[in-house]
Amino acid sequence: MVEKLSAIGYEEARAFLENTHDAVIYISKTGKILEVNKKAVDIFGGSREEIIGWHFSKLGVIPIKSMALAMKNFAYCFAGKKASINIDIKNKKGQNFFMECSATPIRKGKIISDVIVIARDVTDRKKAEELALVQRDLAIALNSAKGLDEGLKLCYEAALKASGMDCGGIYIFEESGDLKLVFHKNLTPEFFKTVSNYKANSLNVALINKGNPIYSQHHQIDVKLNPIEKREGLKAIAIIPIAHENKIIGCMNVSSHAMEEVPKYSRNALETIAAQIGSAISLLKAEEEKAKLQEKLKQYAKRLEIKVKKLEKSQIDLNEKEKLVLYSITAYPNLNDRELAQKIKLNRSTITAIKNRLRKRNLYKIKYVPNLQAIGCKLLTVIYGQLNENIEIKHFKNLPAGFIRIHSTDTSFYAFFAADDLTRFNKEVDPLIDTWTRNKIFKERPKIIYLPLELNKIQRLCNFEPLLKQTFELNFKSEITDNPDSDKTRLTRNMKEVLYALVKYPEENTAELAKRLRITKITVRNNRKLLLEKGLLQKKIIPNFKKMNFESIQSGQQCFF
Repeated sequence: MVEKLSAIGYEEARAFLENTHDAVIYISKTGKILEVNKKAVDIFGGSREEIIGWHFSKLGVIPIKSMALAMKNFAYCFAGKKASINIDIKNKKGQNFFMECSATPIRKGKIISDVIVIARDVTDRKKAEELALVQRDLAIALNSAKGLDEGLKLCYEAALKASGMDCGGIYIFEESGDLKLVFHKNLTPEFFKTVSNYKANSLNVALINKGNPIYSQHHQIDVKLNPIEKREGLKAIAIIPIAHENKIIGCMNVSSHAMEEVPKYSRNALETIAAQIGSAISLLKAEEEKAKLQEKLKQYAKRLEIKVKKLEKSQIDLNEKEKLVLYSITAYPNLNDRELAQKIKLNRSTITAIKNRLRKRNLYKIKYVPNLQAIGCKLLTVIYGQLNENIEIKHFKNLPAGFIRIHSTDTSFYAFFAADDLTRFNKEVDPLIDTWTRNKIFKERPKIIYLPLELNKIQRLCNFEPLLKQTFELNFKSEITDNPDSDKTRLTRNMKEVLYALVKYPEENTAELAKRLRITKITVRNNRKLLLEKGLLQKKIIPNFKKMNFESIQSGQQCFF
């Protein structure tokens, strides 16, 4: 090279050309390479002897797709013109370079004898531009990603494109501390199965939690490889922790089956993409949760709309006469239609027709409420509490006979227990409550309310006359009748059977009850009259408050009816 440059008058450039960072190639007009400098040899990836004397098109470094343009530019030089070309080459070692080449004709007098080519390696700059485009495109794509899976796919494909690697995946920490592979590409099924999950106490997890990127060969990382991992044949590998808000939430593994080293130019880009993954995971998870919540809200809104429509359809507006009749049968449940007609000044036929209409529309029901004190019950207790999760209903079956009302939901429980005295309650219910508490049926020991019946008028809980009078704005005197003193009343067998039947089947008429009990209709009629007169039983009309939009009253009704 030095001798050739001396011959053409470039002695002042001798030292410079041998030490320049650009490759210099001296080519004859036949295309043979006459001389090269050290940089050109380094880029070629072979020895000087493998270059000198060869036609530049036969070296095997210029790709076929660029050969025609290279030959065209070479011809330009011998037409007296300068030529330039940007070209990708792959050298003898398999390394890729992106070169900016400029060719200048060399004259001897007026004759062009040779060409000198200055080739600058701009691979790093080109890669930086490409990486910037990759990161820009990724940022744009993530803005429109639909869900976490799509976001992870976009991020990982960007990592492969930036590094030139061919396989790997993204791991995310679970709540347990285990590391789970949530996205992967180009891994064999058996290898994927082996590396899909790492326990929280594994060396792999400890390596990630150090928070430092690892650029190495697969067999050189600080964990022992099993036979399946060795058979996968991975070479270069990058293991980059993924963090969000200073907390490590996973890692990105990028590897190659061919490359011996993770390209240095790609490492900053990979770490930047890992940072984008951290932000993307947080954002996309939030978006997924938001979408799920919105879907739930849509479902709730739809169900609410259906419920409202059903409620609107089921709710009934009563006219003034209907209000009056409903109130009167609630206030005076033992009066017949003729007696009611005299009391409220309506025709008997009108009352009968309205009662039938109200019953058909399910606006009231008949109940018979026994005088518990009169039949031997001195104490009524209420047991209630908050249930633990997933409690089965079997725990509340086969209970003692004193339980007269039991109700439970997914979270709460209450029951009424009637006893002749506190001793019986303590004997039958206390052990049961101890068992429930010991088996953790309740969040804490159930509460108990004691209601001595001689001090409490339980029947008044079933009297809705004052509420209807106030709601319907009626001018009637309230008539709440307490049970007469019936402690000494002795119940016959027929009285007991009729009392039980009326409480159990309050809507059945006299003939139906007689048939059920296998006694005569007159026996049923006489015993019912006797039970009512002696205060052993009270007939109650229970309005359907739900249909009249009395939601709070309706939920309270469920406790007793």
